[in-house]
Amino acid sequence: MAPARGGEGRGSPTDITEAPAIVASALTKHSGARRVVEKIDLELPAGVVSGFVGPNGAGKTTRIQLLLGLIEPTSGTARVLGHPISDPASYLPDVGALIESPSFYPTLSGARNLEVLTRSAIDSRRGSRGGRSCCATGPRP
Repeated sequence: MAPARGGEGRGSPTDITEAPAIVASALTKHSGARRVVEKIDLELPAGVVSGFVGPNGAGKTTRIQLLLGLIEPTSGTARVLGHPISDPASYLPDVGALIESPSFYPTLSGARNLEVLTRSAIDSRRGSRGGRSCCATGPRP
């Protein structure tokens, strides 16, 4: 993987190499004879907010459940924050996910909704009341 380019302002960028937050190789899930997820290859960098888009029955929820260790793959491998998905306890404290029914404030922009969700997640990790996790991967703030 090529180093990411980073830096502050308009000065010369600094090379930063960071392991991807999620890596999946040939990740597959069958339910009986039905192929729900078939040989997914995926690599996502740390710190991104991402999601799956597609029609009903396309396997979006199943992919997230696989990556969160909620269900076991039929075959293939995946790692989240460097840990195998067979050991979700090692990475789930640093991962937030919304499955099926996200709650958003309809009067706020998408960016503002993410700010609210992120602040809420940070507060809940500090022991404050309220808050749900946001859809991001990476080290805790």
